[in-house]
Amino acid sequence: MMKAAWFDDLIRLVLTRTGIVVREQDGLCKEIEILSSKQLGLNPQELLLALQFSETESSKVWREILSLLTVSESYFFRDQGQYHLLREHILPELIAQKREQKQLRIWSAACSSGEEAYSIAILISQLLPGLSGDSQWDIRIVASDINQDILDKARTGIYSAWSFRRVDPAIQKMYFTQQGNSWKINPDIQNKVHFCYNNLLEDSFPDFNSDLHDFDLIICRNVFIYFLPETVNKIAQKFVASLNESAYLMTGHGELGLRETQGLVGKSIDNLLIYKKQSAAIIAPRIIESAPHIKKTRIISTPIPKSIPVASSQYIKPAISFAELLQQAKTKANQGQYELAILDCRQAIRINEASPHPHFILAQIAEIQGQRQESKIMLKKSLYLDHDFLPAYVELFNIYMQEGNKKTAGKMLDSALHIVRNLPSHSPVMHYDETSAGELLALLEQFQTSL
Repeated sequence: MMKAAWFDDLIRLVLTRTGIVVREQDGLCKEIEILSSKQLGLNPQELLLALQFSETESSKVWREILSLLTVSESYFFRDQGQYHLLREHILPELIAQKREQKQLRIWSAACSSGEEAYSIAILISQLLPGLSGDSQWDIRIVASDINQDILDKARTGIYSAWSFRRVDPAIQKMYFTQQGNSWKINPDIQNKVHFCYNNLLEDSFPDFNSDLHDFDLIICRNVFIYFLPETVNKIAQKFVASLNESAYLMTGHGELGLRETQGLVGKSIDNLLIYKKQSAAIIAPRIIESAPHIKKTRIISTPIPKSIPVASSQYIKPAISFAELLQQAKTKANQGQYELAILDCRQAIRINEASPHPHFILAQIAEIQGQRQESKIMLKKSLYLDHDFLPAYVELFNIYMQEGNKKTAGKMLDSALHIVRNLPSHSPVMHYDETSAGELLALLEQFQTSL
């Protein structure tokens, strides 16, 4: 009983100081107890006092605890879809905008072991050949994390073969040098990245006494899933203030709640969503257009099935296809044009009554508009049409958890787990873009331990 009490206090303290929601896993309490005793020489109560009365950046106890609690696994060019978006659209646009100033500032927030930041540096070197010898361009990539041990690893620029599991071998040989069983990033790329400690919740930014200001692009992926919605809103607002005008914020797929952040607008490119900072002149009218009762906005990122062939004629314009209607609905919903999106979904249902896709989009729109019952009806309709429709189980789990109905939430989670466990571990999961089955499984299992 005493152990459970101190562990609950620790979870609350970590949440208050870092925003991280710690979900109890098998053995985690014991791991912390062993770490505290053997590495810090403290019993659990002494550990709590040490954490409470010390700074997260400078304290050894915080360093050890955060190294244990935070995720440090990453790899180069993780999420091919988002890197395609950066390579083909976002970075070329930013480079063109900055052609006169020849200055580009990028922040990889919660960078983990550094693969993301170095991947961005590689992309820029490909888009600006000869960059290392061009002193006119000032490229600054800031990479920050709360885990100082993993930052130390990132600064070395040395990685095992596992970090290259989705990298073209030619790219690996071009930008890295083999050292035994490891690979070290080339100095001209390594020098473009500057690592620093940052607590996204506690630290103030923009900070003009550090590098954390005036960014053209901020990337913060697969981080907000560990935060409560109110924490996400606070951090997102600080990100907005740290962006230049017309700059971009990229988050992980399905990380929700950002579109209600003042100053951000969702932009759909190649079926992927990225957020762009609006100028003050653009922001004002959107306040009038937004429904005041909406508390939560969802990102609609459902991949679209292959289109149905339509006979063409030089005299008659082809009818819009089922796939095109779904794409239109998704785009309009992401732009806040909910009524038009609903009309597209209804037309898609008339074309293909057996598909769960339009019902799923309608469910997400209903959730955005605060119509939770309607959202549940649409999700259940999706499952009626396709009993193995994984996204519907995940969304229903989220809804029932918010309602405090843990019993039904558990049933939805069990069904989702049953489906995802039968998928190949490294295969992308339909409706969650580049998220692999293994990654989704790990996340769902974390939730399972908290029920």
